[in-house]
Amino acid sequence: MGKLFFYSDQIAETPGNRWLDERLLEGLDPETAKIAYIPSTEDKEQKYYTLKAEYYRGYGIRNMMFFDLYSEFDLGKIEELLQCDIIHLSAGNPIELRQALRRRGMDKHLKAYFNQGGLLVGVSAGAVQFGKSTKLFQLYADDSGETMEALRFVDFEFLPHYNR
Repeated sequence: MGKLFFYSDQIAETPGNRWLDERLLEGLDPETAKIAYIPSTEDKEQKYYTLKAEYYRGYGIRNMMFFDLYSEFDLGKIEELLQCDIIHLSAGNPIELRQALRRRGMDKHLKAYFNQGGLLVGVSAGAVQFGKSTKLFQLYADDSGETMEALRFVDFEFLPHYNR
């Protein structure tokens, strides 16, 4: 089994994030490590990807992959994704991310990656995907009544930003 890293945010100044980042990157060589970034929503200009790439560059990691689930989805890149040292699921709307993961058939790939020892990072919406469902997100959003089963790597639901 792999490891899951749950973040409410991934900002260097947030207490505890540096400590968690060090655990995440422990044993990885920043010169050779590769991180795949999966956006939670359409990001054609790769604005959020660029911010996250800068964040990881602060740890010396330069090899990043943008894996789009939306208009630029490329089924041929799944093998490259699964070879990455870390797969990063971004912040945003957990329901939109859940729908995109399901629509692209990514559940089975992420589960296989995790079961083979892969490292998964979830930030806010991304971390919600690791739990049982997206239900707790309704506390922050208008209740559309749409609760979706998540990846179920753990037997609980994650509520990011609880202390805010």
